[in-house]
Amino acid sequence: MGEGRIRKIIHIDMDAFYASVEQRDNSDLKNRPVAVGYPAKRGVVAGASYEARRFGVRSAMPSTVAMRRCPELVFVAPRFDVYRAVSQQIHAIFKDYTLGGLRFVVRHQSREADKSQDCVPDETVADRRPGGLRRVVGNVR
Repeated sequence: MGEGRIRKIIHIDMDAFYASVEQRDNSDLKNRPVAVGYPAKRGVVAGASYEARRFGVRSAMPSTVAMRRCPELVFVAPRFDVYRAVSQQIHAIFKDYTLGGLRFVVRHQSREADKSQDCVPDETVADRRPGGLRRVVGNVR
């Protein structure tokens, strides 16, 4: 990193991403505990909504454990093609917020902005414009 440059980190909580997309696309799921995955004996939770997370339901948890923790849990089959398309929209939105482009470096659940001097400073990307994250994903916190 060059002298005088400030590195900014963009942290993106993607734990509820799959469930947020499902809640966006199906209004019956809004404000309900949702798990993406299968409620089978050997099933695994691929993603959980914020409402489900309040009960301790997490990604990679066995479905049987998730159902014990949250009996009202609604399971939805994953739609990875949809999540991939929404992910591409999100990346396009972040690209719009940089002057010279933003290179994502995946580190756990964070993305490092290597061209941080080109980033729009201290703004909430989710609320800045009508075409932002809230429209694309729906449930942004």
